[in-house]
Amino acid sequence: MRKYLSFVHWIAIAVLIIAWIVIGIHLADNNYDFLTWAYIALVCMVLITICSLIKAFGAKCPHCGKRLTADSKFCPYCGKEIKESEQA
Repeated sequence: MRKYLSFVHWIAIAVLIIAWIVIGIHLADNNYDFLTWAYIALVCMVLITICSLIKAFGAKCPHCGKRLTADSKFCPYCGKEIKESEQA
């Protein structure tokens, strides 16, 4: 799941950058018809926020159930090793 989350996160960042560029080009040409790109940018910002929050607060130790910091190798509470496949 973390791989998919990272994939969605990076795709949303790339699409957000493209949307900003397109909006900037529209504004430079005095074309104010960029509402669709603004909605795309808004959706990307929401996706980036959700992915960041899930990454930060979603990892739990499979042994004791306490929250882990991002990409922890060992649980700070029980001290047991956390494998990548065990993180949920």
